[in-house]
Amino acid sequence: MDDERLFELLQEYQLALRSGDASRCERWLAANPELAETARCLDALGEFSRDCLSSTSRLDDVPATVEFPAGWHDAAAVRPVANSAVAAVATPSARLFGKYELLQEVGRGGMGVVFKARQRDLNRVVAIKMILSNQFAIESEVNRFYREARAAGSLRHPNIVAIHEIGEIDGQHYFAMDFIAGKSLAELTRSGPLDADHAARLLLSVARAVQFLHDHGIVHRDLKPSNILMDGGGTPYVTDFGLAKIFDEIGEATETGTTLGTPGYMSPEQAAGRVSEVTARSDVYGLGAVLYEMLTGRAPFREDSPHLTILQVLESEPTLPDKLNPRIPAEIQRICLKCLEKDPQQRYSQAADVAAELERYLRREPLEVRPAGAWHQFVRWVRRETGLASRLAIMFAAILLTQFEHFFRHRAWDYHWEIKAAIISWACLAFVFQWFLRREKTAEFARIGWAVTDPLFLLYVLKNAENIETILVGYPVIIATSGLWFRERLVMVSTLSCVVSYLTLLALRREPIALIHYPVIFVAALLSIGAVISFQVQRLRTLSRYFDQGAP
Repeated sequence: MDDERLFELLQEYQLALRSGDASRCERWLAANPELAETARCLDALGEFSRDCLSSTSRLDDVPATVEFPAGWHDAAAVRPVANSAVAAVATPSARLFGKYELLQEVGRGGMGVVFKARQRDLNRVVAIKMILSNQFAIESEVNRFYREARAAGSLRHPNIVAIHEIGEIDGQHYFAMDFIAGKSLAELTRSGPLDADHAARLLLSVARAVQFLHDHGIVHRDLKPSNILMDGGGTPYVTDFGLAKIFDEIGEATETGTTLGTPGYMSPEQAAGRVSEVTARSDVYGLGAVLYEMLTGRAPFREDSPHLTILQVLESEPTLPDKLNPRIPAEIQRICLKCLEKDPQQRYSQAADVAAELERYLRREPLEVRPAGAWHQFVRWVRRETGLASRLAIMFAAILLTQFEHFFRHRAWDYHWEIKAAIISWACLAFVFQWFLRREKTAEFARIGWAVTDPLFLLYVLKNAENIETILVGYPVIIATSGLWFRERLVMVSTLSCVVSYLTLLALRREPIALIHYPVIFVAALLSIGAVISFQVQRLRTLSRYFDQGAP
């Protein structure tokens, strides 16, 4: 086994240990029995580190809740050092890390771990960030780590976390930076939306800091609430430059097709992997995402997996903020939505423009951004309410068809009004389901409702149609489109609803069937289409979970 493959396998086991998922560890051991002895060594090392830390570390001066920089999982409380190569640094013999005394781990993510530490020569509290994988770190991780330090190391701004020192001790790469003893903006918004004026003042400071970055040739590329730290006085600080892009850096290693950022907050061009298109306007989108969460208490896009969230970023529009928080003024909502435009050219050109608009809002002066035109609002609505818009379009086409048949083919008025009544009922249901879809607790009910009622409506149309052969294609179309939700159960419900609808149609029409095997073949085809789409959805979700858990 080559060194690269060995490293990958050890990284997988390390991630499984960190997640506390015993079944995942067992599956890894079953797949790699030749590494069982190495795995036991890692288990023992992690257990030894935890025992030593719990008995000797000084924890009384650590605040009850600390959140530290983004890219690392938000924490509701300080967490003990977990299994990893870095955990060994916190053992009694290694607690003195050079001239620093490590006090407590305060945050970790896929690549880095952060400790609260005391710098002994200056007797001050700092934050120490280290590469999580320690001696297993590959060159790209080390380069990215030092790129983050270089990006922020030369900057001095009142709203940017300053880096004091960068170096290496016993093969462990680290840098020391300001320790912000407070909460992150993510924790602040976790309890609910902020007052609009308070949110505007906070983002004003952040926008000025981001403009300072842009003036020095740096695009942050990962702006989000957990990357904005709040000190005791409520001053925001931008941090975590792990994904920062330096304009004049030669030979950036990131290739086109690489997705960089956090799914719920990244710009569409980042979500699509169009790295060459990531500019200062991408950070403007990030500012809009931060403002959205401050105003509503949630991210602009939030699905049950990062891959589904990325699809929402690319294809959909966020729910209007005032639908989630009716107290939001229309002016600040316009600023937010201007930042969140899909097309970078439609956003503010720079963070300074966002800051200027926020100043105008706070002074209650007219904004430069005008309300969106009717066509632009319609396009946004279609992207936001795709399910409803598509069904209303089908209803409109059906109404035109019935009008055509009534006036040019002299169909009976009964037929005309029966179809109209069915369409009106379907439209009412569509609006009800769309209302439920906007709410997380009832969204699944809305999807299931659509999966059941669409075949029922098609059944009614087919029952009253003279020639049904061409319209039967509606059944496989309904099943295929159900796969766009990426939910296996929904595909199965849609498939069974279509089969039941078709069999009911055969019973209601009571027409002689010339070849009995035709309906059997059609039902088998519907079941096969449903099975194939369900299988593809399952594969995509399995891959999504794999990359969500295992990606560094």
